[in-house]
Amino acid sequence: MAIAETAEVKSIRDEHERALDALLQISYAVGSVMDLPEILTRIVAETSRLFEADVCSVFLLEDDKKRLRLRATQGHDPVKNIFRWSVIRIG
Repeated sequence: MAIAETAEVKSIRDEHERALDALLQISYAVGSVMDLPEILTRIVAETSRLFEADVCSVFLLEDDKKRLRLRATQGHDPVKNIFRWSVIRIG
């Protein structure tokens, strides 16, 4: 039983280390890059890696507070994908 518990603790520790590494990489991007599209691209990349996701996207609220616009995505072909310019109306 102690071996299984040790493996479980190691798995949890490894998961936490991956999450902290992703947060560190995102923090570095925000602090070192002044270009919003580049920051969002790095956030999407790190989030995808952390959650082992095939697709990850970031939508930002527009100034009118009535629409979300897709600003960064990973896992889609940006040339063929209509989602790159997607807008979601809210409210």
